[in-house]
Amino acid sequence: MTVIPIKSTGSRFPYKNFVLGMIILQHAFENYLNWRQMKRLQQNRKIPSELKELNISEEEYAKSKEYTRAKLRFEIIHDSFSVLLQVLRIFFLFGPWLWNLTGKILESYGYDATNEYYRATLLLILDSLLDKVVDLPFDIYFTFVLEQKFGFNKNTPLLFIKDEIITLVLKFTLGPLVLCVFLWAVDKGGDYFYIWAEILVIVFVFIMLWIYPNFIAPLFNKFTELPDGTLKDALYKLAEKVGFPLKKLFVCDGSKRSAHSNAYMYGFGNNKRIVLFDTLMNHLEEKQIEGVLCHEIGHWKRSHTQKQMIMTFIQIFVLFYVYSFFRKEASIFLDFGYHEESTFLGLSLFLMVFSPLQFVFTLVSLKMSRKYEFQADEFADGLGYGDELIHGLIKIHKENLSNLDPDPLYASFHYTHPTLVERIRHLNAIKTQKAKKE
Repeated sequence: MTVIPIKSTGSRFPYKNFVLGMIILQHAFENYLNWRQMKRLQQNRKIPSELKELNISEEEYAKSKEYTRAKLRFEIIHDSFSVLLQVLRIFFLFGPWLWNLTGKILESYGYDATNEYYRATLLLILDSLLDKVVDLPFDIYFTFVLEQKFGFNKNTPLLFIKDEIITLVLKFTLGPLVLCVFLWAVDKGGDYFYIWAEILVIVFVFIMLWIYPNFIAPLFNKFTELPDGTLKDALYKLAEKVGFPLKKLFVCDGSKRSAHSNAYMYGFGNNKRIVLFDTLMNHLEEKQIEGVLCHEIGHWKRSHTQKQMIMTFIQIFVLFYVYSFFRKEASIFLDFGYHEESTFLGLSLFLMVFSPLQFVFTLVSLKMSRKYEFQADEFADGLGYGDELIHGLIKIHKENLSNLDPDPLYASFHYTHPTLVERIRHLNAIKTQKAKKE
């Protein structure tokens, strides 16, 4: 698979200016959403009645707003800097310069500079290093200043450095391997490459679903089986009641990095495992943990994960299929300053040009995700865990200083979950309907 020189063409669509315009337009819209969110945070709003009735104090409400404001300011600065850098890179043709540099580096070490696998791998490594250099100051500030200020950071400089090194090693090993296999599939797939590329993506996703929890996650955290006791017995009993094939219950030492809490499940077929962060166990009572886990099992019962995966696979297929019409479009390369044609560059440029399509996909995914959260809440309530779930969610939001009253428009473009108030109202509405029927 070789890199091919491109000859100049006649008049062409201004792809570069289109992408720059879309980046600036999207950033302007994000700033509008941020402005709405910040304005809502600065208003002297009263605690929503649903939260006040559940004993959330004025002090807790104010502290969550303060934390949300601090994070929002950080995100505005970080995102603005990232967008500015992206615009400058595109405008001043940094991408073509870096691509040409990979060829010179390979030639200087006696490698074939026309080999796309070599060029793409080296470019991936250089880009990852540059991104890390740019983001590292922001990561350090967020972890050791912002999170520290609000009592969430439990990380140490040594552990932080270790995590960064492991992450880079994984990127430099798995990244090039996956990239080269993908480029090979596209090259050998011919006119119907998008079918083979889609199959490869599906296979890769399922492989990673097995590799990540078993080999990658343990590089960062320690996982131990939940000790025998009433909680373990109750969770296994719950799983048996709903037919959930639970094989193992693990506790993750999330507290060594952060005071934030979490829980998740993984596994294929009849081999499901549940992971509880130790912080979650410290924050919630046993019945509330049951309620939260019942909600998670509700996602499995309603096949939400499978539906989201299918939706993602459809979106990827659509992108590959549309890309097949632009695969050999030389003007795209030329307009961005490239004078060589390559599959890796072509797909990268295509994804930039069609970012509006990806934006639409993201909105659809967010809407689906929020719908599924409501359904999982309904499942938990149907098994009698409605009150435990509400109180568990309240505690999780309080402990994490989550935004208790976000701007509705901002939430619709950013939140994968409905707001806490929306979830409580939804569960209360279900209870009211049940009472009327009875």
